[in-house]
Amino acid sequence: MEQQNNPVKDRADGLIDQIISNQSAEKNEANITQENEGQVLITTARVVSIRYKIYVLLLLVLVGFFAYDYVQPAYYDYLDTNAKLSNITMEINDFPNKKLKFEADRKLVTTITQQQNQIISCLNYQLGCAQLDKAIQNNFGIARSYIQLNTLSTPKMLVDEKKILANINEFLIKKTSKDPGVVSRSKNGNINNIAIGEPKA
Repeated sequence: MEQQNNPVKDRADGLIDQIISNQSAEKNEANITQENEGQVLITTARVVSIRYKIYVLLLLVLVGFFAYDYVQPAYYDYLDTNAKLSNITMEINDFPNKKLKFEADRKLVTTITQQQNQIISCLNYQLGCAQLDKAIQNNFGIARSYIQLNTLSTPKMLVDEKKILANINEFLIKKTSKDPGVVSRSKNGNINNIAIGEPKA
C-alpha cells in the first residue's frame, strides 16, 4: 500500500521545521546580542577605568600643587618657629647663669670702686697687693682697665686719649711673673713727652 502524502501532516512538519529554525535563529541572535552586550560592558568598564585614572592623576597634580604652594612654606615656618622657640628656651635656661655672672661682675665692680686707692698703690708702687680682695687679685687686669678708663661717660674727642694712655701704661708697667697669684711688676722705661694729634706750628 502506498503512502499518501497527507497535506496536514506536511504542513505540520513544515511548521515544526519553521518553528525550530526560528528558535535557533533567535538563540543565535540572543547569543550575538549577549556577546555584543558583553563587549559593550567591557568597553564601558575600560572607559570608566581610564576616566578614574585620569581623575586620580589630576587629583595628585592638585595635591602636589597645594603641597608645594601652601604646605611647604607652612612646614618651613614651623621649622623656623621651632628653632626660635628652642633658642628662647635655651636663653631662658641660661638666664640663671647669666644672672649669676652679672651679679659677680657687679660685685667685682663694687669691690674695685671701694679698693681703688689700694689698686692704684699696687699698680704704681707694688705696695699692698697681698691685702687686695681675692676677686681683684684673680681679675687684676680687669680692675686695672676699669680704673684706667674710669667711666666711659667723659666727652669723646677725635682721639680717645684714655685708651692711648692706658696702652702706654701697659707698655711701661710690665708684669714679670707668669703666676697670676704673684703680683710683681717692673718698669720698661720712662715717659719724657706725650704728643697727641698734630704738632702746632
